[in-house]
Amino acid sequence: RDTLNSYPNLEDIVWCQEEPLNMGAWSFVAPRLKTTLKETEQYKGHEIRYCGRNPSGAVAAGSKALHVAEETEFLRDVFHE
Repeated sequence: RDTLNSYPNLEDIVWCQEEPLNMGAWSFVAPRLKTTLKETEQYKGHEIRYCGRNPSGAVAAGSKALHVAEETEFLRDVFHE
C-alpha cells in the first residue's frame, strides 16, 4: 500500500508473468493486490491488468520459436504496443 501510494501518477497497474496464467503467482497474488489497492489513497477504484501467457497444460511452449512469439505478444500487451 505504501509503495503504491508513493507513485502518485500511475495510470495502469500491470501484473506480468512469464508462466502460463494457471501456473504462475497471479492466482495467489491477485486477490491480495486487489485488497491492497482498496487500501491505497489514490488507486481504490483501479484494477490490476494481467499480462502473460494463456493457460496451458505445460510450463514451456515446446519450441524456442513459439516461446519467443508468446513472449513478444504478451510484452506488447504490457507496453500497449
